Amino acid sequence: MFGYDLPRLHAALNDFPPALLLCAVLFDLAGWILRRESLIWAGIWTLWTGVIGGWAAVIAGELAEKKIDLPLAALRPDLKAILRRKRRRRE
Repeated sequence: MFGYDLPRLHAALNDFPPALLLCAVLFDLAGWILRRESLIWAGIWTLWTGVIGGWAAVIAGELAEKKIDLPLAALRPDLKAILRRKRRRRE
């Protein structure tokens, strides 16, 4: 899909939601301070775009997880336990 495999798509989608949610807060603050309805609406639309982008990143991450087989030895001990539980649930 456009030169992206699922892990790269997930990595690309990961950056947008936090940036959009931060911008939504800034738009809301600016709209509140300047009393401009257009800035408040920009904050609302930016918030919803960030939420939808967050769900897109989660879905891409779940799909990408099936494509990557991480060796358990490369992970921290706490992450190993989480990954083992997840793998057991799938079986």
